Amino acid sequence: MRFFILFLLTTAAAAAQNNVPSIGYIYPPGGRQGTKVNVIVGGKQIARATDVIVGSGIKAEIVKRYAPMFLQEPELQEPARKIYHEAREIVESPDSDKNEERLKTIQMLFDAEYAKGKLERIPYWDELLHPTEDALQLIYYEYFCQRPDKQPKETLAQGVLLKLTIDKHAFRGLRELRLVTNQGITKPARFMVGAEPEVLEWEPNDFNAPPQQQFSKMGGNTVRFIPKNLRSLEPQTLPVVFNGRIRRGDVDQFPFIAQKGQQLEIAVNARTLIPYLADAVPGWFQPAVTLFAPDGKQLASSDSFGFDPDPVLTYKIQQDGIYRIAVNDSVFRGRDDFVYRLSVTENMAKPDVFPLRGKTAWGTLKSITEEEARHQGTVTLPLIIDGRIESEDETDEYRFNGKEGDTLVLDVAALALNSPVDTAVELLDDTGKIIAENDDRAGSDGPNIGLETHHADPYLLQKLPKSGTYTVRIYSQFHDSKHQPAYRLRLSKPRQDFTLYVSPSAVNFSGQTAPVTFHLIRLDGFCGEVKIALPPKLSERFKMENAVISAEKNQATVNLTALKSLPGEPVKLEFEGTGICSGHKRVQPATGVDDWEQAFIYHHLVPVESVFALQTKKNNWQQKMKQK
Repeated sequence: MRFFILFLLTTAAAAAQNNVPSIGYIYPPGGRQGTKVNVIVGGKQIARATDVIVGSGIKAEIVKRYAPMFLQEPELQEPARKIYHEAREIVESPDSDKNEERLKTIQMLFDAEYAKGKLERIPYWDELLHPTEDALQLIYYEYFCQRPDKQPKETLAQGVLLKLTIDKHAFRGLRELRLVTNQGITKPARFMVGAEPEVLEWEPNDFNAPPQQQFSKMGGNTVRFIPKNLRSLEPQTLPVVFNGRIRRGDVDQFPFIAQKGQQLEIAVNARTLIPYLADAVPGWFQPAVTLFAPDGKQLASSDSFGFDPDPVLTYKIQQDGIYRIAVNDSVFRGRDDFVYRLSVTENMAKPDVFPLRGKTAWGTLKSITEEEARHQGTVTLPLIIDGRIESEDETDEYRFNGKEGDTLVLDVAALALNSPVDTAVELLDDTGKIIAENDDRAGSDGPNIGLETHHADPYLLQKLPKSGTYTVRIYSQFHDSKHQPAYRLRLSKPRQDFTLYVSPSAVNFSGQTAPVTFHLIRLDGFCGEVKIALPPKLSERFKMENAVISAEKNQATVNLTALKSLPGEPVKLEFEGTGICSGHKRVQPATGVDDWEQAFIYHHLVPVESVFALQTKKNNWQQKMKQK
């Protein structure tokens, strides 16, 4: 009986998890300021989407919804082939007196399949209602071209076609896009807004060879599915952003025009868009980029930028001509969510970013450069030192006076601030004896936060054994000297504080309560408990009981209760944590995070801009679709 009850509970939990809507990708994954972009959002349980949340500066309209319906289903093959055949005849014989009749045939076939609630749920097919060369090539590639990945994964099978109108003053960079459905709101996916001209890749776009001819018998006639003339992307002028995706085995190619003397920067955004993949190793799309000369000679390649898996390539053009860039997955995988943005611009001699700047919890401590520290000889704490390690055999040393019994923090930020240097630190007493050392903080308490998977920035919390002059040594375990190998070193007494996170960022209420989990990162030995509360403006709508992370824990899951029915639209949530340690009170807001799984086993909490709550609606959507 106990086993049976456990089985029922496990099955119910799994079913509930499977019904949670999720976005797997957005394609194309970005757009230019002041333009309108049609994008397909692929995912799971999203074909019933009713609304879009995308932030200021972008208007989103749901144009069409796609359910898992494919041409492999026998009842769809025959009408699909007929539609394609008639459309191809129209495109390749534009002056034929039979084209009016062919258009009527296409419309009749579409009407018949619409009545069954099927063909309109397949992406792109209504492009053939007004057939063009572009539409013919698109349908050919998606449904008739020989590809091993025709059947999408279950987690990517449903889709929504959106029309995004991007304001000309919309801020550039990453945006969070969510879909609202009757089953809940999705966690956000990333869409990038840029300022440069953009183009979409033309499939089939394989770098190696054109597709083979394909024929199929239908009604006694031979139907050629490959278009008469496959179009390729025209060479582009710079600057330009190419939007593409890698299907299995793809090596995409992009031509562009360049002149002698141009210093190019070729950059790929891929993991920036989709941080982690649960069912792939290494846990993200790992692009590689290669530059080819007009004569086909390989000039340069890259598959990373320091420790960042999104590659960046710089190259000075030696002669005028049409160059080509190839993009592929470094281990030649591919699927619908391997989307990317490839930017090709002139490198305008960007200034060296030094000292590093980025988000830390260090407050307003005084900072100096390593040159200033060397000039002083012995530095006075507390202090932040901005330095660089410009060769693998360089060791930077800093001296300070310490007192017996004092507790010292040595905290390094480098990789965490996107600097490609893996540092290590040592603390030596006045005899030269090493009393503490650290290579990385991978063993620190708390969950993995954000995109950093190699926690190689060192950290020490050390009690000084005697009074005297101490020396801090910092050196490189590995670094890329081409890409600004800088660091920030904090030397201070403990600044006890905490950061607070809450997950999930989409709290979907199927009843009156929903669980939320709070995650605590204790900084410099913060020792107290943290009480979590809602702001006054939300306390009339929600309540929490026992929302406390005890001094012995770093996590707590509590029930969030809706005191009254929620509106039919998402409600933004906010939380605040209050803790006391060593007599000092600290108050911090909770940052929303989502749990992303990497490579089947690892979990990371990725911060988001906002946390939303939504009351789900029980709705037999499939029955409604059948009644259409």
